[in-house]
Amino acid sequence: MVVCNPPYGERLGASSPALRDLFKEFGAFLNKKANNKLEAAFVVTPQPDLVSATGLQAEEVGSFNNGGLDVRLMRLKLR
Repeated sequence: MVVCNPPYGERLGASSPALRDLFKEFGAFLNKKANNKLEAAFVVTPQPDLVSATGLQAEEVGSFNNGGLDVRLMRLKLR
């Protein structure tokens, strides 16, 4: 299982191109390293729309407060 709490929002700026690039690189990493060994990974983010940059199918599985920010726990389908 992979669970990731990447930098986001307040730390990088909500509209930062670097943030979208980070999610894109995370998706590429998962595709390469999962190698059909993992069924899913999870990512914490206050901006669920950024998860589309991973190129993976995603679904929201929960929400909570993390450091004063409302965030979503997103499940990324790897196979």
